[in-house]
Amino acid sequence: MKIVADADILDVTEAFDKLGELTLLPGREIGPADVRDADALIVRSITRVDRALVESSRLRFVATATSGRNHLDLPALESLGITVRDAAGCNANAVAEYVLAALAELLLAKDHDLQGRSVAIVGVGHVGRRLLHKLRPLGLDLRLCDPFVEADYRQGLRQGQGRLPDLPEGLRFCNLDEALEADIICLHVPCTRSGKHPTWQMLDASRLERLRSGTVLISAGRGEVIDEAALKRRMQRDADLALVLDVFEREPEIDRDWCQLAQIATPHIAGYSADAKVAATRCVLEAFCEHFGLDAPPIAAKEAPSGLLTLTRLDTSAEGRRQARAVIERFSPRAVSEAFCQSLAAVPPGTSLAKTFDAQRRRLARRREFSV
Repeated sequence: MKIVADADILDVTEAFDKLGELTLLPGREIGPADVRDADALIVRSITRVDRALVESSRLRFVATATSGRNHLDLPALESLGITVRDAAGCNANAVAEYVLAALAELLLAKDHDLQGRSVAIVGVGHVGRRLLHKLRPLGLDLRLCDPFVEADYRQGLRQGQGRLPDLPEGLRFCNLDEALEADIICLHVPCTRSGKHPTWQMLDASRLERLRSGTVLISAGRGEVIDEAALKRRMQRDADLALVLDVFEREPEIDRDWCQLAQIATPHIAGYSADAKVAATRCVLEAFCEHFGLDAPPIAAKEAPSGLLTLTRLDTSAEGRRQARAVIERFSPRAVSEAFCQSLAAVPPGTSLAKTFDAQRRRLARRREFSV
């Protein structure tokens, strides 16, 4: 059996080397010739897996060590009879911690006191639910925006089945326009272009113009859900929003102006942690072995991080600031942003940003999660 995999997947050799002939390649360079005689392909989000890549191959299995599937042409893969698996949920805690750390940075740098602030979580999937549980103890006015989850939640209550797993009772759901009235908006939706509630550019020019001055907008889902051109026009005119951007419309060839317009701009690393990566590798390994009827080899567990934090407040009180400092001592999105923007500034105009983008992401390979 031949297996082709992205070389930057953590522990990929340990996981797959004994299961077949393993070929490791840079994710952005995997081409049709590389997979022509392969049985399985293991990728990350930087590899576009479409008909052009796989049609002339003998692939039977494609897995992505990521939660999202936007880089996979699912209809094409289905039509070719190729099984697809992902690692949904494995990085949810890391993304939720990125949001907490970004809020801690804004508190210490800009006195963005969270006490009593309204926070909208747009997208209540794996990440949104984990973030909800982390924010609930902080004394915030929480509102949830996810029409699919809201429908399931209310149907369960009507039928006497109780709340959904991992969702407490008494939640406040709202529509998108109501969510955008919150002081802090956290975007955690996939990018979809069809269906009842498509998310592609759901924050269009009209909605972006209606955001109140001082709003904190955190985008750590998919860059395409924001009309970046419209957001850039507003920021160049007023610069009255606090932006935390981890995802962009045209990764890795992003608009360098975000380094000046956003408080924090990072290279799609919200879900990057050693803990999340090990979990993702284990997830796709188990799916691979299930598909091919093999026994999964063990992957050595990472030693648990020491000194995990339980956050109870992020505000301008002495205790709130102490907890904020404890967070960013463990993980600082602002430090990542500064290093990223410095590296972008060193790239000559007209030169591809892909190598710089990927190099900055690899710097986070040893990041550990910090909270319970």
